[in-house]
Amino acid sequence: MTYAYINPDTKQPTVVPSKHYKDILDQAVEVLVNDQVKKQFLNIMFKQMKTLKEEEPILFNETLLLMDWNKTPDSLELNEEAALKITPKKIGGK
Repeated sequence: MTYAYINPDTKQPTVVPSKHYKDILDQAVEVLVNDQVKKQFLNIMFKQMKTLKEEEPILFNETLLLMDWNKTPDSLELNEEAALKITPKKIGGK
């Protein structure tokens, strides 16, 4: 954050305005808060998905497959519908 540059013309060190320090310090706090919010959001999403998986494991896995395929249930072709019904049972559904 501190400049150690000596101006060759004036032979004086660079003067850093205090606003520069304030901007940098505010940014660090903002990044820290942002990371904490992301972690909280991730924790909430994890708990929700874990509950959904426990309550409806087959539907949970079908949903993950649909998201992976970038498809909606209404947009599936017949072969995709068949795969959607078979695959979750093979990967851990009941």
